[in-house]
Amino acid sequence: MFSRLSLPPAAIGYVNGLTRHDLVRFEDQHAYTIHGWHHNPTDSVAARKNLTAYFEQTLPRGNGKTELINALVPSYAELAAGLDTSVLSFEPRSRMAQNFPYAEMLHTDTVTGLEKTSIVYLRGPRTIFANTKDIPPTESWAGIIVTPELHAKLAAPPALSIAAWRGDDNPNAPHQNKPAWHGEPYLYEGEDRLIIVSRVYAEGRIPGQHQPALR
Repeated sequence: MFSRLSLPPAAIGYVNGLTRHDLVRFEDQHAYTIHGWHHNPTDSVAARKNLTAYFEQTLPRGNGKTELINALVPSYAELAAGLDTSVLSFEPRSRMAQNFPYAEMLHTDTVTGLEKTSIVYLRGPRTIFANTKDIPPTESWAGIIVTPELHAKLAAPPALSIAAWRGDDNPNAPHQNKPAWHGEPYLYEGEDRLIIVSRVYAEGRIPGQHQPALR
């Protein structure tokens, strides 16, 4: 599933104005985890305050930074509610995209400890997704090469959006839902990308990480 981000012009201008040096600095920040998200997004007061502080500290300076933070933080409160989690991780990325056209590899997030994954796409190409019916029969969770024929059937979330998908790694309901086949997009020479990855870990994988949204 995906939802479009509603960013004001100042926030969009800020994102588009970030230099490659800015993007690398932001990506070099360590992954951060925030607890205390509520099923009712308006109740996530402490979590929203902590996320605001995280973005204020890690995002590069620039006009429109405050507007971006003010737009992102409520969106994350709604995302946590939609994912039904009180624990959400944040991992900035700017360079992880495939560099060889039609050599992308599709995979699922099974056996990785991830139950749900979400990405905020702020700039550049987005994750590519495939319909399960288009994937040839396989026992492998990683290793589907994207041929030109398969590439034509792939879809990507729209720009400035949040996408979320299943990892199907819930020990209480193994393979109850089919995981999403997805992969990194092709990144052209000179093209920059900015995404923020958030994850919900499966129960028992990382102590304290699997908790339903607070009610």
